[in-house]
Amino acid sequence: MSDYVAMAKQFKPDYPPMVRAKARIDELQRSYDARRESLLPGRNRLVQCREDQGGRASGRDGATSGLKRSASTIASVGYAILTA
Repeated sequence: MSDYVAMAKQFKPDYPPMVRAKARIDELQRSYDARRESLLPGRNRLVQCREDQGGRASGRDGATSGLKRSASTIASVGYAILTA
């Protein structure tokens, strides 16, 4: 990503390395979006489970740890995209 930004200051968008970099960014964004979407149903089930259990300690702890894992995974994927 930083390479793309640096090249954008010097070259036009149709410059072949710029085109390749943009294609890679787009590919990574699609991958990130797909992964995020695949995690959301599980997160939503955890939240629903927590609500169904009325926030009892065991349900709350399980749902919270699951949400933390989902958030951590999403953050990791996002970081990988930004550093690629």
